[in-house]
Amino acid sequence: MAGTPKQRLAVIVGANITARRKLRGWNQSTLAECLGIGADSLSRIERGLVAPRFQRLEELADILECSVAELFMTQDQFFRTGAGRSACGYQK
Repeated sequence: MAGTPKQRLAVIVGANITARRKLRGWNQSTLAECLGIGADSLSRIERGLVAPRFQRLEELADILECSVAELFMTQDQFFRTGAGRSACGYQK
């Protein structure tokens, strides 16, 4: 994966948010409304173009029913730690 470590981390977080949102059957507008932000802002977060601040990460984790740490996990880390549950966005 190219880019700086911060950019790569933003992409991982964004992918995890996207996966968890889709598991709930929500579109971007629905999750954005829960967060009180625009769908365009959520889109930038999900694509890893911007990294959410800590408070926003806590809100996202609460809404998506996961820990903040799980939003930072790569697919390999997710399964290695045993965090994979029925709510995970990854499939083995």
